Amino acid sequence: MNLFAFGLGYCARHFIPRSGNSFDAIAGTVRAPAKCEELASENIETFAFGPEHEDAAIAERVALADVILVSVPPGVSADPVLARFGHRIASLRRQQTIIYLSTIGVYGDTRGEWVDETTPASQVRVRSAAVGDGYFPGADEMKLGRGVFIPDDLLTETTNGFRIVGRLSDVINVAGKKVNPAEVEAHLLRFSGVRQAVVFGRESALRNEEIAACVVADVDVREADLLEFCRSQLSGWQAPKQIFIVDAIPVNERGKISRRDLARRFPA
Repeated sequence: MNLFAFGLGYCARHFIPRSGNSFDAIAGTVRAPAKCEELASENIETFAFGPEHEDAAIAERVALADVILVSVPPGVSADPVLARFGHRIASLRRQQTIIYLSTIGVYGDTRGEWVDETTPASQVRVRSAAVGDGYFPGADEMKLGRGVFIPDDLLTETTNGFRIVGRLSDVINVAGKKVNPAEVEAHLLRFSGVRQAVVFGRESALRNEEIAACVVADVDVREADLLEFCRSQLSGWQAPKQIFIVDAIPVNERGKISRRDLARRFPA
C-alpha cells in the first residue's frame, strides 16, 4: 500500500511511525523546503505545497495512493486540500481511504487566537486524573477544575520537545496582536554590545499597549541603531517604540525585575 500525507507536521509525523510498516511507500507535502532533506533521511518523499504554490507531481502521487492522510490547517475560507485536489480525488476510479487528522492541542490555549505550526508560543494546558479538584477557598474553574489545570506558563515546541518561554501575564496586547516579550528580548540580545534586555508593554491610546524596552549595553550602542535593528527584522507590532539604555535594569523592593513597574517608571 502507498500513503500520501498532505501536511507532514506534528500530527502526521507521530502517526506515520506507528503505521509506517503498513506501507510500501510514503510521500507527502511540506511548506518549508528545509524539511525535505530531513524527511528524505526517513525515506519519505516530499513535495512543496503551500498557499502560493504546489508541486506538479503531487497529483500523480495522490492518484497512486491507497491511503490519503490530510493533516494541514484549514484556510480562512476553505480547506486547501479539498479546494485544490477534491475534484481530482473524487474523479479517481479506484477505492482510497481518506483520513483527516488534526489537533490544536499541541499549541495550548490561545484563547480564540488563530493557531498553526508557525505559532511561536501558547499557554500550557494540563489534563490529568492527578489534577486537583480546585482552589480553596476561592474556586476558579477557568484555572483549575474538572481535571484541567491551566497555569500562566507559555511554551513553544522545539526539536527536543517543549520549552517554557514566558508567562501569560507578561504578554503584551498591541492592537489585538499578542507579543511575547521574551521573543523581542532574545532579538535585542543578538545586537552586538547589548548585555541585558527587558521588554514591557505600556499604555497606548491608539494601540491599547505599545512595546518599550530597557537595555544594559556598551557605551557606543545607540537607541536609534537598536530601533532600526528591531524594525528591520521584527513584525511592526513587535518592534519597540522606545528603548531606554540604562546602567542597570531597575528592580522592585524585593530585588526583582517587574515589567509592570518598568511600565510605570517609563510611561509613553
